[in-house]
Amino acid sequence: MPALHEIGKILKEEREKRGLSLKEVHKRTKISVETLKNIEEDPEYIKEEPYAKFLIKQLIKEYGLDIKLDEPKRETVIETPERKPEKINKTAAAVIVSLFHIFRIAFVVGVFTSLVYLSQTTTASNVKDRLIELISLPSKHFSNQPIEIVSFKEVHKDGKKIDDIVLRANSDIWLTAYIDGKETIIKLKKGETKKITFCNKIRFETIGNANKLEVVFNNKKVKLSHKKVLHNVFVDSEGIFINGYNIVE
Repeated sequence: MPALHEIGKILKEEREKRGLSLKEVHKRTKISVETLKNIEEDPEYIKEEPYAKFLIKQLIKEYGLDIKLDEPKRETVIETPERKPEKINKTAAAVIVSLFHIFRIAFVVGVFTSLVYLSQTTTASNVKDRLIELISLPSKHFSNQPIEIVSFKEVHKDGKKIDDIVLRANSDIWLTAYIDGKETIIKLKKGETKKITFCNKIRFETIGNANKLEVVFNNKKVKLSHKKVLHNVFVDSEGIFINGYNIVE
């Protein structure tokens, strides 16, 4: 029962014994060459990456090895008791009231500034639509989690609206994506959301824990799959395509 930090050496020896290159293993398992190399040669990568253990099990199955992984011991977390808040005296209460009024004034000024900026960059009807989008987007998609909203300037680039999707993780999620051709690795912890904008197309090469990922596309909430790992998922202005089928329709 080898430990996780020893398994990389065993997998490399088994691959070389079978005369397989990293590219050949990539074609058979859909695991990227870079990830295969990290698993074989970098023990720290195996310790730190949440999906490394799952990929190792996939390689063990591919090679037909009879290996059970040694589970790492969980560290005991000692929780410290919370301190009870002290009573607020009159002076502190007055400060809080003053801060509240300052915040309210700052909020009004911010809204006014946004209206001026929007009025200078687009038509009146588009300003109205954009304000509705900014106000309604978080509650429309996932009301219990704030979403990073791209700025008006980023959304309307050279007069063309960039499409977007919103990801919501119901467990730890890892993605290898090519957004308009640029490779990006995204990691989401349970409960996190992320908005991705793109001009032409997104290709998700690998999605780990895909069955725990929800996607919002054109205001429609979509569950990608019941599979734990997905490969080659495509997203463009028409929809989200898995094996040639548009799952948004």
